[in-house]
Amino acid sequence: MSRRLIAVLVAALIGAVSPIGVAQEVPPEIRYDNHKVVRTMLRSQADVDMMLSISHDHWSESVGVGEVDFRVSPEGLATLDASGIPYVVLIENVQQLIDTERQRLLKEGAATGPWFADFKDYDAVNAQLNQLVAQRPDLATLLTVGTSLEGRTIQGIRITGPGRDKPAVFFNGCQHAREWIAVMVPMYIADRLVSDYDTDPVIQDLVDRVEFIIVPIVNPDGYVHTWGPDRLWRKNRRDNGDGTFGVDLNRNWDFGWGGAGSSGITNSETYRGTAPFSEPETQALRDLFLANPQIVATIDFHSYQQLVLSPWGYIFDLPPDADLYDDLGGVMSDAIFAVHGFSYVHGPASIVLYQASGISIDWTYGDRSIYSFTIELRPDSGTPGFILPPEQIIPTAQENLPAVLYLAEWATQGVQFTFPNGLPTVVEANTPAIVPVDITPTTSGPLAPASAKLFARTGVAAPFAEAPLSDLGGGSYEATLPPTSCGSVLEFYFEVGSVKGILYTSPDDAPSAVHQTDAFEIETAFSDDFETDLGWTVLNGAGLTDGAWDRGVPAGGGDRGDPPTDADGSGSCYLTDNVDGNSDVDGGTTTLTSPIMDATGDPTLSYSRWFHNSFGGGAFEDTFVVEVSDNGGLSWIILETVGPSGPEVSGGWFPMEFALADVPGLLLSTQFRVRFIASDLGAGSVVEAGVDAVKLFRLGCTATCPTDVNGDGSTNVLDLIDMLLCFGVPAVPGCESQDVNGDGSVNVLDLIDMLLLFGTSCP
Repeated sequence: MSRRLIAVLVAALIGAVSPIGVAQEVPPEIRYDNHKVVRTMLRSQADVDMMLSISHDHWSESVGVGEVDFRVSPEGLATLDASGIPYVVLIENVQQLIDTERQRLLKEGAATGPWFADFKDYDAVNAQLNQLVAQRPDLATLLTVGTSLEGRTIQGIRITGPGRDKPAVFFNGCQHAREWIAVMVPMYIADRLVSDYDTDPVIQDLVDRVEFIIVPIVNPDGYVHTWGPDRLWRKNRRDNGDGTFGVDLNRNWDFGWGGAGSSGITNSETYRGTAPFSEPETQALRDLFLANPQIVATIDFHSYQQLVLSPWGYIFDLPPDADLYDDLGGVMSDAIFAVHGFSYVHGPASIVLYQASGISIDWTYGDRSIYSFTIELRPDSGTPGFILPPEQIIPTAQENLPAVLYLAEWATQGVQFTFPNGLPTVVEANTPAIVPVDITPTTSGPLAPASAKLFARTGVAAPFAEAPLSDLGGGSYEATLPPTSCGSVLEFYFEVGSVKGILYTSPDDAPSAVHQTDAFEIETAFSDDFETDLGWTVLNGAGLTDGAWDRGVPAGGGDRGDPPTDADGSGSCYLTDNVDGNSDVDGGTTTLTSPIMDATGDPTLSYSRWFHNSFGGGAFEDTFVVEVSDNGGLSWIILETVGPSGPEVSGGWFPMEFALADVPGLLLSTQFRVRFIASDLGAGSVVEAGVDAVKLFRLGCTATCPTDVNGDGSTNVLDLIDMLLCFGVPAVPGCESQDVNGDGSVNVLDLIDMLLLFGTSCP
């Protein structure tokens, strides 16, 4: 297609009239013929400075040491070759992609097909928002957020069912103009909330309980510019007065403004502006948040790289709610992965990506106490970049919808219950069990610590007995599960109240739903918290250059995917190279092998593992393998393989438990061993692994006489008296043993069982 024809088509796309009705000359098209997109490996600050002199257009969200994508002109490529900076070409000819996209969008009938069949311009997006309001005026209202620098309306939509005083969630897209998929995903969310309200009970329930505020185009001037002369424009259209244009709206927020990951140079893609909130677009969003204090959670959609990012972006420190963010981000990443199998890495923006100062999620969290996420959408692999095939629109939106709905559901809970050590699936019989509990207010307002309680019972017919949680301060508590007879199931739930008198529970719908654990006598055959050396061995492959297994207190701080702490709280664990900085597995395999254990009987193996392979150019290529042996290590059977992609490859301690009798091909012998294998077999990947709290144990109950309720060795008149004292009483504390058949109450069936064995001795 000729340049002249392209110019004509551009004029048709953008029109010849400005937003305020003044005729304008159509600006010439910016072309990128033979420009390439390369993925560089920047090894030092000198490399960073060199690349920024070669190209100011980085396609990664920010720039730092590590892998960064750049658009490079033919002249710049020659300089890059001479620099010695390693790189691979991701896109051969950027203009070819742009031309193909423009031709498709201008094809006759392209604008009349299904709305999400292709990308839509500013006018089409606003028309669709109006259509959704017309479709369901009982649910949706149009929202004018503000006006852009060039006079365009920043339009949004508010969606909610009947009722008032609800928590709100806010979703926006297109702070960066060229990220078209970040417009379509918020539009898809709005469409589903309105169109599926009558047919999807989950959506109906959420829309009735939550207020959704959606602004799909924060940067309308820049977005219109990408549909006109410059498809790759990122910033707004501020005339900087020196021949350059544009401020990066996502560096213009007043929290950490002016720091690393932003620029004071006007032609930089991350130019932060002259002051925080210097731009009308960020002012409009700021004012929206100030006017809607009911907003408790937000997602700022961007592209590309498939990430779920949380604060902080401006510093490497973790935020006060780091554990809660890790839980939320993990569930959201898992929800995305479950739809189409695409992995989105979660974690703090500065750690998972790069430092970026003055970003929206740091302000909304740091200034407004709103739980805030940035989601970087597709693509991460294949052909990367901002020019996404239209076939990717619906799948990208589909996989993000469950994460959005989860965050909205979480926003209604009022408080968040988290369990640092998990909830026990088995407890020692007849022994109290301590369970740490963290309770964090979200939308509830301040909590009343004295109202935090545990409710527990044995037997489905018994009433719940309540006990206060021990308040450790700072939202941390301890629950003491009551002693439970061997073979019984303990049901329990937690409750806390706000100062307003509203009660919140875990599980959410307790006591209809409850947590539960089994009580058994636990015979421990082997237990290692790695505080001392119990005889583990490390064997490294021939090609390994770094990252061998090492025992100690984690020293890396979690900045490159390594564990910041151990799993069980004892202090130490095994991890791949216990030093700060670049300490990951490099160039081969490292294997951690246990001493020999006795696995006869019916044992269970448990351990906690950590695996992270989500950084670097070879991300999602390597695996973490756990193997077991019944002959001292002469041969091995794979117990589990973690990765190369999926929900458990981006860090986090995961407690695992395996009944060894269920492992195919494994004999239960006295020569049992387990080994953990971490490998770096891909190019450029960052692989970190950890192991902690390894146990081999057996569960069972010593044979007893259930009718010997006082435990004196026989069923006699003393047992009968004890039973009659509890007769007709549910199995409340003090009467559990008299409920000899375990049906939840002491009744005639228990009396019959006792009389049948009356006068007999226990074995």
